[in-house]
Amino acid sequence: VINTGTHLKSISSMFQMCRVKVLDLTQFSTTGVENMSFAFADMHVQKILGLSELDTSAVKDMSFTFANMQIREGLDLRSWDTTNVGNTVQMFTGTHTPMINIDTWVMPKLQQCDTMFAYADTSEIHCSALNVTRVASLARMFAEVPIKTLDISAWQPTNCDDFSQMFMDCTELQELHIFDIITGTISITVTDMFLGCASLTKVYLSKDCIIPEGGFEGIDSNAIVWRETE
Repeated sequence: VINTGTHLKSISSMFQMCRVKVLDLTQFSTTGVENMSFAFADMHVQKILGLSELDTSAVKDMSFTFANMQIREGLDLRSWDTTNVGNTVQMFTGTHTPMINIDTWVMPKLQQCDTMFAYADTSEIHCSALNVTRVASLARMFAEVPIKTLDISAWQPTNCDDFSQMFMDCTELQELHIFDIITGTISITVTDMFLGCASLTKVYLSKDCIIPEGGFEGIDSNAIVWRETE
């Protein structure tokens, strides 16, 4: 059982590379913590007790938090308060877990999140509510993740100029909802955005979606399903 006071500002790398069967955080206070970078990175664990109950309301940096972590149970973090988080770069990069669920995270202060899920060994990712309006890059966001379906239809990356390799080598991806993911008039990079997505047969897009030249290279035009703008 990990027990601390309430004066920590950072738990960066605190459990990095730990090898335990069960980590008990039920008495672990994270009130006031601003930095969780690398907190559980490279950790091997079967179960973490109290993880979903951590107070994350003051956290600003969640970069690499679970990078290359191996955990037998899914990561259901919907209860976390991510109101102040601005950085989630490589947060789940290389994470081995059955499922990642952050479907309630809005993150109004999010500015950096590229490579957030890249190379994760997981069959499910739920992240439909992310506010990416301030994000400049979504490069390699889901690269090489073995998911079959993904819904990011509510995302509005209106200030994003880099979508390169966003879904690269998602070889098992079959259905993708990306309503309004590429919008606006800024010059953007889409290099290898869908490279290696050989199984992708359904891509749902808004009729108002602006697709730059080469943006959907490699995807069969018959796979695109145009949706009416609400």
